[in-house]
Amino acid sequence: MEYIDITDVDPNYLKNIELIKENKLIDIFLNSDSEKEKQFYTIILNKVKKINDLESIFNIFQIKTINQGFAVLINSKMNEIKSTILDVNLEKNPKVLNTINDWVNINLNNNLDLNLVFDLLFLNFDIPNKYYTYLIKNRDQNKEIINNFKDKIISVTTECLEEKHTPDLIINILLNSEEELRLFCLEKLNNYELNEVDFFKKDKTKEFILFKAFEE
Repeated sequence: MEYIDITDVDPNYLKNIELIKENKLIDIFLNSDSEKEKQFYTIILNKVKKINDLESIFNIFQIKTINQGFAVLINSKMNEIKSTILDVNLEKNPKVLNTINDWVNINLNNNLDLNLVFDLLFLNFDIPNKYYTYLIKNRDQNKEIINNFKDKIISVTTECLEEKHTPDLIINILLNSEEELRLFCLEKLNNYELNEVDFFKKDKTKEFILFKAFEE
């Protein structure tokens, strides 16, 4: 398996994946002793160099068959290459949203903390609102994922304000998201209404920072 390319470093990688599936090569390594299985997963994940490469993993393995041990290794790998999420271009490759959703689902299926995945997604401001829109448009999605992600958006929004960072994420969401999420965020932002005292304070308050962000 070390010598079979399953990512786009090889122009024939899709054919390689089909051959792996047709010949059921994965079955040789699964359900053996746990140490060999972990070694096999590690070899497979060593081929993943960017978030887009996860699509190949989820193409080879059925989502429901990915156990907790493998899911933990996937999360560890994604944390290792998290900077590549900055290179994701959703306009050129919208299928990445499907891959992200598969990744979220394997964590949910294995009772793992979704915040680990969500934290990585928020490294690229373009992804959170697009992923939320994806969830809303696919109404058959697990409501637990939708609610958890909505809560995460608000958590990050509040954190940006409390730490007095320019709340680019909030502006991005409000300008580019579906109406449902915009209304939800605007409702939460009512708590940050700017008053005269905030405006003239020497130290910039989170209310003033939000006001300036909208002004810009």
